[in-house]
Amino acid sequence: MQKVEESKKADYHLLARNGQYWIMQATNSRPCAAPIPEKPDRNGYTSERARQVILRLEHIARWTNILELESPATSQIKPGDVEIEIIAIAGNQSYLSHRNSYKSTDTEIRLEYTYENGEWRPPALKLRLTNHSQKDLYCNVLNLEENYVVDVPFFDEKSSIRLVRKDSGPDATIESFEVDMVIPDDYLAQGITEYTDIFKLIVSNADFDASLLQQDGLDLPPVTRSVGSYSGTLNRLMEQVGTRKAVRRDQGNYDDWMTKLVKVIIVMPRR
Repeated sequence: MQKVEESKKADYHLLARNGQYWIMQATNSRPCAAPIPEKPDRNGYTSERARQVILRLEHIARWTNILELESPATSQIKPGDVEIEIIAIAGNQSYLSHRNSYKSTDTEIRLEYTYENGEWRPPALKLRLTNHSQKDLYCNVLNLEENYVVDVPFFDEKSSIRLVRKDSGPDATIESFEVDMVIPDDYLAQGITEYTDIFKLIVSNADFDASLLQQDGLDLPPVTRSVGSYSGTLNRLMEQVGTRKAVRRDQGNYDDWMTKLVKVIIVMPRR
């Protein structure tokens, strides 16, 4: 994240107004988080409050870097090698019709809350990953939420999952937990009835640790993590996403990896 000379080129605006700092989305002028401080007081613009703003901007930059992590041009892993299918769940039923089963070709889907037994219930879904290639691959799916959370919520394994090649039997496909897709209460309280989650599939020819990319909500500073026993180039790139420090270039072979994005928009119908 860096300063730009023209406001129209900015993704975010930082406003100093009435003794408060506001970080605003440039596209719709909506605050990214509560102001610092939350209520105006006599202290005004202190160095500690400026530091809090910097931490929040770094938090947003980390989220954006993860979002923009793309397949390298030299990758030998093709987009069709691993298919991600999103299965919408209603009650105890899963629907595999064209309307309720979304595959890798869908880049944006919309799921709505339903009104049952006097209350609104969030949509639920599960993921199905299938290896269509002739080689074993490692993968996992991140969830990047609109409030700048990054999570790995769909499988027990928070690092990566091994999918064997397609001719090796049922282990070439894995299904996730069923997960409720919820609009946070504070968004609903402000009248915001659409909330975006971005699913990011990461596929590699080597084991990696997706948990390196996890972060909590915007108000918490990022946590420094170690790559531990994972030594591949993809892991080193993940480690760099949230830090300014230089990372030594690997002298050996480079990992081969690929990413895909699916935007999931959660909608609360007008009441």
